[in-house]
Order: sequence, then C-alpha cells, then structure tokens
Amino acid sequence: MLALEYSKPIPPYSLVESRLSQDGRFGWIMAIRHPEKDKVLEEIVAEIILTLRSVKAHEINRMEAEKWLKEFFADLHWKLHASLRKSDLAEKGLSLFFALIYEQEIFYVQFGRIFCGIADGKKLSISGAAHKEYRMQTFEKLNLLGFASQDIRFKVHRELIKEEQRFIALTGNLAPKIFDAYESLDSMQFFLDSNKSGEDSLWLMLTGKPELAKPQHRRLSRLQFSTIIILFLMLIATLYMIFGNRVIEQFFHKTRLDVQHTKSLRLEQIPNTLVADTQHLLKYINRIVNLPAREIELGVTWSATLPYTVTSTPVFSLDHIYLSAGDNLLAFDKKSREMKWKKSFESHINGISFSDAMLIVYLEKDRAFGIRDDGNVIWEQDLPSPQEDLGRLKPSRISPEDDPRLSRPINVVPSLSHVTILDPTSGESLSSISFTDEIKSLSAYDNYAYCFYAVVDDGILCINLKIDN
Repeated sequence: MLALEYSKPIPPYSLVESRLSQDGRFGWIMAIRHPEKDKVLEEIVAEIILTLRSVKAHEINRMEAEKWLKEFFADLHWKLHASLRKSDLAEKGLSLFFALIYEQEIFYVQFGRIFCGIADGKKLSISGAAHKEYRMQTFEKLNLLGFASQDIRFKVHRELIKEEQRFIALTGNLAPKIFDAYESLDSMQFFLDSNKSGEDSLWLMLTGKPELAKPQHRRLSRLQFSTIIILFLMLIATLYMIFGNRVIEQFFHKTRLDVQHTKSLRLEQIPNTLVADTQHLLKYINRIVNLPAREIELGVTWSATLPYTVTSTPVFSLDHIYLSAGDNLLAFDKKSREMKWKKSFESHINGISFSDAMLIVYLEKDRAFGIRDDGNVIWEQDLPSPQEDLGRLKPSRISPEDDPRLSRPINVVPSLSHVTILDPTSGESLSSISFTDEIKSLSAYDNYAYCFYAVVDDGILCINLKIDN
C-alpha cells in the first residue's frame, strides 16, 4: 500500500485532489498549480474534477491504465484549451500531475512545471521529465495542459514504489532545491515539512508501506469444488471418446511391458534403459492418438532386404529383432532396421526364442546358448533331445490381454502367400494381406509395436495390425 502526504494547497491556483480506497491500495491522485490567483481557475479546476468523477477514474483497470490516460488527457487538453483561451489569464495553460494507483505501482502523467523523483535509502533519482533549465523554456516547451492549439504530446510514466521508497511530485520552484541539494531522505523530509504551508510551495509524496494484513484467499465453496470435479471428469471422458482406440488401456499395457522388461535388467544396464524406456513411452503417447474407424486392417509398415538367407522364425525383444541364417545369429534394431551385432556358431541354428529378457539359441548338435541383448553369451548347456524350428506358419491367437485395443480375441491364420485375421466367433474374415513371393516364416505377435515380422524371399517385413475403435 501507499501512504499519501502533501503540502497545504491554496485554491484555486494550487490544488491536491484524490480518491483512494480505504487501505490506500487503489485510486487516483491529482495536483494542479497555476502562478495566477484568478477566480476563473475555480471553474476550470471544478470542470476537471467533475470530469474525473463522471468517467469513474478510480475504476480503470490496470491493463487499460496507459491507454486510458493517453485518451483522457488528449481530450481534456482540448476542453481546457477552449476555456483558457476565453479567459483573461496571462498563462493559458496548467501545470498538472495525475497518477492512477494500483497497490505499489503508479501510472502517471505530468504537464508544465511539476517534476517527479523517487528516493530510497541510497539515492534520489529523477522520474519523468527533467527540471533542468525549465525557467528558460517557452510555454510550448513547458508542455502546459490546455495551452497549445494542437494535439498535446506527452508520455505515460510507470513506477513501482517499494517499501520505504518515496515518490515525490513537486513544483518547479522546489525541484532544484530538492533534486540538486538533497540525497538523504531525512534531510529532504525535513525541508519538505518546513515548506508545507508556503503559498508558492506545492508537493505530494507517496511512501511505500508494508501491508498491515494480507488479504485472505477466498476458499472454493462445496458447490464450486464439485462443479470443477464434474467438469474435469467430463473433459477426460470427452477426450477419451474423441481419441478413442482405448488409449488408456494401451498406455497401461505398454507401461506394464516396459516395467517387466526393466525388471530383468542387470544393475549396470538400468541408467541407459531408463532413458530408452522414457523415450519409448513419450513416442508411444504421441503415436496412439488416432481417428476412430472401428475396423481391423493389416498393412506393411516397413520392409528391409537382408544380407543373409533366414533359416528360422524371427523373434523379438522390446528393442531388437533376432534372426538366424545358417550358423549366424543376427540382431537388428527395430527403429533403424540396422544390424546391431552378429554372432557365429560352430553348427547350424535350428531355432531361436526370447523369454525373460534372454535370447535362447538352439543348435543342431543339441546345444543351447543363453545370450543377452548385447550379444554376450551368459550360459551354454547340452540338451537331451534335438530342437527344431517347427510350425513357422502356425495359426496363433491374439487376446485383449495381448492388445488392449481388442474387445474380443482374434485369430491370425498365415499361409504361403497370405496372412488373414479371423473372427473366431463368427468365422468372418476381418482383414487379409497377400504377397507375391512365398512367406517363409511369421513371428509371434509383437504386442508392444503391434505388428508381426514376416520373412519373404530375401527380406523381412513388418506387418502392422491396425485396430481403430
């Protein structure tokens, strides 16, 4: 809040008028000075005060303060010009200071021989127009309100008055005595107090004061709180219906897969994997927003030519696709489709599988290897019976637990040239995709990327399962 103090005005040629709230936080204040003592000034000053009250200057919004000041005083200038021109005053213009107050902040304008400054415990600095050599200025240069027979030019100034700072507005006869002679607040205050009743002295001071009691925050009523909760739930439900495709179920499903994948990590892998999983989730959230179409459709998302002939069904982890070609094991990155590493064995690879964050390689000599996703061998064991990669095109089932976008299970039926999605309840073919070349093998369903990996001729294809609800 701001505390107001001013010298004793002598109407009609000097005046201080204000309208402030009870706590001094909002309102306006005005000071007027004219060197003559003509009675005509009473009418002019009264006209200004009535105009301010009619436009309700104390209700002007802070955001509109600067614009309002410019428009109001541009119009007031012409009204005063008409009145002053008809008068017998030698100086047909007014020195005027006007400020809108918003707690600790003021927006103000100054005209003629009224000058402003702001002081704290260290220094006194000029604010707005400078007082130097004002006695040598012409009436035009003094920028008296109502004097010029043209649009008046002026600037709206803005100051923040902090606690214990003082904003001063005073007439030209006092300005040099204060601004050029005093730096101490105490000595300046003593000088102003001694000039409180002088006929030629007019000054006002706004001092920043701490708030006596902070305003209490208004609590929401029970009805308002309930309304906010209902609106929030309606917004969530609306977004869910607009985006469709069971986005919430998909999010929890993929989060669960990420957590399961993380649980199987070694301690030294955790920092890098946390970054990778976060990237997966962010990209996943951006990707799952689809238009609802209520249909199931198979489509090739991408394909890549392989440098080797694949001899077993592909398997996959969250980040890699694993293939075997003769006695070679290959790991490809899902996103870039680039080979990450290659490992060779002493005999032909019969089959590969992926379980519990471990890739298992079965060789034709009844041996098996456990391999980490970086290609390092963890264990090696002899097997009692030979392992073969059987059922490369065996039908499979996808349930809502595998893909939360589904409302009921579907069957995947592969053949040498087609992959078909079948509704097991009605027997209806929901979607089908065909290939010119023979399908050599089809992987299990990747329920994180929502796709299959098919080996066709000398390449690998990603067959996406698009489900729109």
